[in-house]
Amino acid sequence: MTKRVDGAAAPSVGQDRGRERWCEWCGSPFRPAGTGRMPRYCRRSCRQRAYEHRQEAARLLAATQEAERAALAYAAGLAVPSRDETPQPGPALPPPRSAAPLSAGEELPLF
Repeated sequence: MTKRVDGAAAPSVGQDRGRERWCEWCGSPFRPAGTGRMPRYCRRSCRQRAYEHRQEAARLLAATQEAERAALAYAAGLAVPSRDETPQPGPALPPPRSAAPLSAGEELPLF
């Protein structure tokens, strides 16, 4: 055994292998294999669910921070409009037709 900084005895590398551990995702007890890195999860599915949870938490944090930045910019009057609000010249419209009824020889315009 080796000594830790606080003076307590630290377990040697293989001593913790036989002990039961608890999954960080579902909390169920499991015994780690005799070799390799000490696992944090009891199954691959728990490891995958924990990964997905961390990714979603990171996305939500980024979205929240972006919303806070936008709110602060808006409050400070620095907000940039989300679209161009300057009026654009459009095509010229034909003059409106008169409300007078057509006579017998006139045809309707085809436009």
